[in-house]
Amino acid sequence: MKRKPGETWRCSACGEPLIGAQSSANPKSVMPVVLKPHPHGNVLVQNVDGVITGFVIGNALIRDQLLDLGVQMRVNHFADCPHAEQFRRPAEAGKGRSDG
Repeated sequence: MKRKPGETWRCSACGEPLIGAQSSANPKSVMPVVLKPHPHGNVLVQNVDGVITGFVIGNALIRDQLLDLGVQMRVNHFADCPHAEQFRRPAEAGKGRSDG
């Protein structure tokens, strides 16, 4: 089932409340983000021109500074769901991989 940015639902495997956030890295992709803020989160969820967008903060220093300032961060549910493996799609052979 294709989710939309801003849509909320519960994980069918563990029941965690989630929100869909358009990926800032790939606007065609909607990532499942845990609805509740997380003290060690690395996903900043913002309303950008009416679209709920998730920005993954990969730099630990910047992430920690945002958290210290009280900015609420969340986590991508694939990172913390105990049943994440059952949702992974098989990788296409050779796609996006380098043999050397």
